[in-house]
Amino acid sequence: MSDNLENNPFFGLFGSVKDANSFTHQNDDNGSSSNSDNSESKTTQEETRTCEENPRQKAVNALIEDVFCITVSKRVLSQPLILVEETAASIEPSDKLDVNSLEQALFERLLLEEPANHVIKPSTLGNSAVNHHVIEKDVLSYLFECHKQLMDMKRWKPDLEEDISSMDLLVIRNFATALTQPELYGTQRLHIQFLDMFNDYDNAMDHLSSLISSLVDMIISDEGVEAGSCSLARALKPVLDEVKDRAKNSSLLTLNRYHMHLIKYFSSIPVLGDILLQHSTPRDGEGVVYADTLFGAILSTSCLPRTGITYQPSEQFQFDRSMESGFWTGLNFICDSMHTVFFNLFKNSMTSRHALLLWIGKCLHANAKRGKLSNSHENELSAFVALSTVSDGFMMNLGGVLLRLCKPFAGKPLAFAKLLRVDPTYCTVQVQDETEANERWVHMRGMSSETCLISLSGNDDGQPTERPSAPSFNFVTEMFFMTHRALDLGMRVVFGKWMQLNQELVRDQRRLEQTQARSPEAAQTFRQILDSNMTRSFAMRATLLEPGTVSLLGEFFVASAEWLVQVAIQPPRIEGSASYAPLERRNLSFPLPDFVPPTLSCVPEFLVENIACYQSMVRRFAPETLEQNGTDFLVPLLSQVLVFMGCKQRMRNPHLRARLAECLESLLPHSDSVAPGHPAQPSSINRENLFRNHPHRAQIVPCLLDVFVGIEVTGESVAFEQKFNYRRPMYVAMDYLWTLQEQKKVFNELAVYAEANMGAVQPPLFLRFINLLMNDAIFLLDEALDNMALLRNMQNARTNGEWDRLSPTEREQNEGRFTHIGMIARFDNILGKETIHTLQFITTEITSIFCDPTLVDRISSMLNYFLVRLVGPNKKNFKVKDQQDYDFKPADLVLDICKIYINLGKSDEFCLAVSRDGRSYSSNLFNLAEQVLVRIGGGMLIADLMQVASKIAELGVQQNKEEELFADGPEEFYDPLLSTLMTDPVILPSSRTVIDRDTIARHLLSDQTDPFTKAPLTLDQVIPDVELKERIQAWKSERRSQKASASSSQENANEMA
Repeated sequence: MSDNLENNPFFGLFGSVKDANSFTHQNDDNGSSSNSDNSESKTTQEETRTCEENPRQKAVNALIEDVFCITVSKRVLSQPLILVEETAASIEPSDKLDVNSLEQALFERLLLEEPANHVIKPSTLGNSAVNHHVIEKDVLSYLFECHKQLMDMKRWKPDLEEDISSMDLLVIRNFATALTQPELYGTQRLHIQFLDMFNDYDNAMDHLSSLISSLVDMIISDEGVEAGSCSLARALKPVLDEVKDRAKNSSLLTLNRYHMHLIKYFSSIPVLGDILLQHSTPRDGEGVVYADTLFGAILSTSCLPRTGITYQPSEQFQFDRSMESGFWTGLNFICDSMHTVFFNLFKNSMTSRHALLLWIGKCLHANAKRGKLSNSHENELSAFVALSTVSDGFMMNLGGVLLRLCKPFAGKPLAFAKLLRVDPTYCTVQVQDETEANERWVHMRGMSSETCLISLSGNDDGQPTERPSAPSFNFVTEMFFMTHRALDLGMRVVFGKWMQLNQELVRDQRRLEQTQARSPEAAQTFRQILDSNMTRSFAMRATLLEPGTVSLLGEFFVASAEWLVQVAIQPPRIEGSASYAPLERRNLSFPLPDFVPPTLSCVPEFLVENIACYQSMVRRFAPETLEQNGTDFLVPLLSQVLVFMGCKQRMRNPHLRARLAECLESLLPHSDSVAPGHPAQPSSINRENLFRNHPHRAQIVPCLLDVFVGIEVTGESVAFEQKFNYRRPMYVAMDYLWTLQEQKKVFNELAVYAEANMGAVQPPLFLRFINLLMNDAIFLLDEALDNMALLRNMQNARTNGEWDRLSPTEREQNEGRFTHIGMIARFDNILGKETIHTLQFITTEITSIFCDPTLVDRISSMLNYFLVRLVGPNKKNFKVKDQQDYDFKPADLVLDICKIYINLGKSDEFCLAVSRDGRSYSSNLFNLAEQVLVRIGGGMLIADLMQVASKIAELGVQQNKEEELFADGPEEFYDPLLSTLMTDPVILPSSRTVIDRDTIARHLLSDQTDPFTKAPLTLDQVIPDVELKERIQAWKSERRSQKASASSSQENANEMA
């Protein structure tokens, strides 16, 4: 008996076999007693059927038949319906369904495996098709359709509203039963059916919302909050797993957007939002585990690889610029959707808010190793890091989501008051557990070990020895620093990799061109590498330059720049204040206050790095971004540069201060470094106004020169390419600033001050600047010309077939060396040319300081040395194929050098220095220069240059006579470094060496040590050797007297003769 019951489809309605048996026996007893009355009641039943039926009962039955497509009557008159036979038998003699009998009938209908086998329909319909809802097999799809129709019926049948609500309650309960007890329905894939309901989300949004909210309310009401939440989590886990798996196997173009509607809707209901977040929270582990969650699967969807550093086969595609807008639409959709999800979760409850903040904080901490990727080539280390952390696409999308969450305090001018609530001491705190994290609002981990803008040196300068930290923080502070961290691990890393990849593309293209003629097979390999790298480059470009994200980045970084300025100028904190946030906006003024806020020791350097990265990116690839929001938008960016670039006390790292020169360059009205293929240079009216009207524009030149000098005195070994990246934007900025009369005046004022203080203990800023200009020019041009000569020899060897006789390994080594030397030569040529050009335009107005004894010999010998190499008989040694590939422009160099001669040629001191340079100067030098000028279009310079040459020759004659006069002096009269006759001998306190003051002054500009002992030395420490100076002067006077006497005697002799 019990076996038969367990096979009965209604057995699941009973709690146990005993209950089912009791119910069966009771019915059997009722059946035996009623059999005796059958004959008597038969007539009564027939009469009942023929009586006038209750109109409401008829209406309810009709409604049930229309909505549920079921019936207990075999007399179907109008439409195909499903006959629920067991229910019909149980309610005889009635042939009408009501709300009470619907419960059994609906359950019977849901358990039918093949509803089509139970259809009855009017004979008039023949073989016409049956409506799909009538024979729907999928339980949830069927119930959802019933729910939709009932919701619609409420509007059309207000008189049956109570019955409709009761029917809908049955639908919801059966829906809940199906989800929580899926075993009742055998092999039906209920989680797929649930997902499919969202495929028509746009048209069924209201119906879905009412169904799911009622479902949640019912389960929570039946089971309580805790148990109900657990039941829902178990029931919905297969649904969320399916969404995750489908997202993981989707591309940006194939991602099912209706599934995102499901995620967004879930996040809007607190109970489901908690389930969603729990489902996406992995166990602690490597950063990559976050990619294997539902949130991670969605955030990883991008045009960049999901995992590692290469595309999986399912992700391969032919990418070109024409696809960019399609990818932008997809990226924007993902970030907007996940922003909605995160926003809803933050809004649901305080518990949900803390849980999501913890998820973000742990995710960022687990993926902190990504910060090493931007400066790494794709070697074993970067491959390992890439495979153990989330993908570039994941972190870029997470950054996009967080940027959207920052809009309330970073997107509008009126939001500035909220921005000032960001507490700069957030990153000093390291909480011990989640409870403390929630109490103090610190959900980020590992920030206390980040390098900050300054370090506290202790009480010697009045600063505290420990970094300050507030007792607790707020949501705005957390979002601000989390967003910066996500951008540090996302945007900054991807941009760095993109720049490296673009350099590789140039090398790949050159390698392909070189190989194509010699080895078609090898060329095919290079072609495949080039195509693959092109695809990756296009994908990175599309990800970084999505217009919506670029706009949000601009708003966020402008707000960040304003916040940094406010933090940097805060006065001492009032005792008892609970926060270190600026709170109140203060006006910026120069010079900056002497008080340096200790809170700067809490601000990570990556905030400034992020801003610099953004400005570098838009300068090259989206310059129109800087013009779209007006001049006021740009003011905070320039203010931040001026506050930190020119103040070591507020930013100790000279390399980071040098990065700010890139920020300055990005704000210039025009730039030569806009990416090839970019539309025409946009209007620059707002950037021009920025430099003409910024309230602190007088600080630009001093700040720029200060950081230029600062790079050289770090005491560190700076990689050449890094130094190139530092110097180049500075030269570009100076070139532009020189065109502004107001800024040119600042240059002149600095030069006047420097010339008046040449002997100061601390050499003036402008003096150190021009000294470094000459140092750079000498080093860069010398190395550039040597490398060009080496490239010429290597090109000749390759062209002559010498390399073809080498082994493949040796040939590959030669190619690698050739490429490397070519890269260094290009850097040298660009920077050398910029250095000489800067000297050229500066000397158009500033000349006397270059002719000071401290500098005049340096600049004259430098000009002579490079002019003779560029126009002399060996100039052909630098002629290589494809000179443009190495940015070698000897004609430009010759023109600028000749202009410098003309600019300084009015000074006798300069002309004398040129003439006494025995290494490179000759009487024929300017004749050679004239011949070259004729060929390169410099004819307009010839007359002025030859006038200077004539003056140099004339003064040179006099110089030679004087040198002859003072030859053969005592050895102690000569400078030990330059072997020239001293004019102002001084004694160095450490080595006790006697040296000329001009010589040691020139040395100390670059190296403040004793050149003989390397002991620290400043110019005020040298001891004048008065006695030796007097003896030198006396000896010179004696020599002049002897010469005068000899000349007089000779004249007398001539007269007598």
